[in-house]
Amino acid sequence: MGTQLDAQRGGNPKYVEAVKKMCELSFLRMRSPWLWPASVWWLSGKGGEFKRNLKAITEFTQGVINSRKRERAAQQQQQQLKQQETGAKMQQNGVQSHQQNGTTVISQNGNGSDSHGKNGTKSTAACFLDILLDLQEHNNFSDEDIREEVETFMFEGHDTVASSVGFTVFSLGHRPQLQERLHKEMDNLFGECAERDITYDDLPRMRYTEQCVRETMRLLPSVPLIGRNITETTEICGFKIPAGCTAMVAPFSIHRDKRYYHAPDDYDPEHFSEENVLRRNKEPFAYLPFSAGPRNCIGQKFAGTEQKISLAKIFRRFRVISVQHELESRGLPELVLKPSDGFWIRIERR
Repeated sequence: MGTQLDAQRGGNPKYVEAVKKMCELSFLRMRSPWLWPASVWWLSGKGGEFKRNLKAITEFTQGVINSRKRERAAQQQQQQLKQQETGAKMQQNGVQSHQQNGTTVISQNGNGSDSHGKNGTKSTAACFLDILLDLQEHNNFSDEDIREEVETFMFEGHDTVASSVGFTVFSLGHRPQLQERLHKEMDNLFGECAERDITYDDLPRMRYTEQCVRETMRLLPSVPLIGRNITETTEICGFKIPAGCTAMVAPFSIHRDKRYYHAPDDYDPEHFSEENVLRRNKEPFAYLPFSAGPRNCIGQKFAGTEQKISLAKIFRRFRVISVQHELESRGLPELVLKPSDGFWIRIERR
């Protein structure tokens, strides 16, 4: 979004706390039928608490958008001033312009060239928020449309990836033989240049890393429950679900079906070997950590990339040892799966 939250160092504590409380309150109401009636929800005090935290989130998000708009306006004004100054100098110094190979080449006294892009600025990659603001200028995107898109990425994307990476590191810390295989992949990929930047071309070569990520999302999916509105009466296994109901899909349970996974309750990245994935392709809904269909997770490719990069940064440099039993920090099913007692690990430089 072009904004640094600095949440790990205690920055923006109000926003971070609001997101945390929103997750807790949403899941509390989801699993507490007595809180479903609006009157009870508000009389309990939870409704007011929910509204206050929602307001904190929307105000922060709108602040990010407004700040970026001001920055863009200032940049555009600066570019216009530079163009005016350049035009004035060109007139004073008799700048020559000629056509060469279909391209306008500008030179002063026959020498020098402009290496800048459009509007005299060097081209840089636009952040996601800039793309949305560009769409607003050329389409009918309202401020509310942009805010909803920004909130989707900021609210949904920060905790889910952290959960998956945390459980992956914790699981591999209990399985040194699997971790050793991951270390070999890192060594083959980076060799003696362990400190070099990870590039986009490295990602397809992180095959075992991806297997570990996908196995974590199978056994401990970041989003353990997915809600769907039933638009027409549906019959499943002899049970009729009336239209208008909300159905909960549980990847946490679906991913443990022994028909599709040889060791459904064990952490085994071989569940996602090429052979096993091809065999399972006949049943595409046997694995749905990002949901499925037209309303699946819009950020799943980005999330997968972020997880692989995070794990590569850790395991190409360090060896991880988990110092508590896995059952001592089980996954707590909230909106986002969280460890019951954190992740207690020891890290050693390789």
